[in-house]
Parts: sequence; structure tokens; C-alpha cells
Amino acid sequence: MKTTIQKVRGIAAHLTGMKDEDLQLYVDDAYDDVINLYGVPDEKAERLNRYLAAHMATLNIRRAILKKAADLQVQYARADSVGGSEYLDEFNRLLALLTGKGPRIGLMVL
Repeated sequence: MKTTIQKVRGIAAHLTGMKDEDLQLYVDDAYDDVINLYGVPDEKAERLNRYLAAHMATLNIRRAILKKAADLQVQYARADSVGGSEYLDEFNRLLALLTGKGPRIGLMVL
């Protein structure tokens, strides 16, 4: 099932300033990726769709991670394909749980 823009904004409050139509494009694109690229069944797609849409939309939003009043310094987070975002991290975690693919933590005794 496809997620809603309200659910995406529920996990990513910084997207409240984005127009509904723009955010809906990310929801639609992310849903298409979840179903067609990752092969997730529709009944399990909503949560993955939500986090991937939040990640995709976050790529276009500059978020301050450091602000200083005295020196007037502002530093912005960089969410890109190299650094990712917290939403992409959660998407990857959920995808690994659902599909059994992805990074796993293991213990090796020598």
C-alpha cells in the first residue's frame, strides 16, 4: 500500500514547508522503487515507502545542524547518496529485515 504525505511529514517534520504536490511526487517515486526495484509486496510496502520518500525529499531541504549566535556560524547537514540520511538508514534496516538481505551483525569466536 502506498503511504501518504501526512505520514511522511509525521516522521520528517522539516518537510512541512514543502508543497503537497512536490511531496506527493516523492511518495509516488519511492513507492514505484519499493515495488519495482526492491520487489517488496504491496501489503508490506507502506513503511518502506514512507522512509524512502522522506529520504528522497530530504535531499532537497537544507537543514541546519550547527548554529552559533556569537560568530553567526551555521552548518548544514548533507544528505546525499554518499552520506545518506537517517531515513535512508531506517529504510535499509527495514528492507534487510523484510528481505533477509543487507548488512548483518555477527559474532565469530576464534
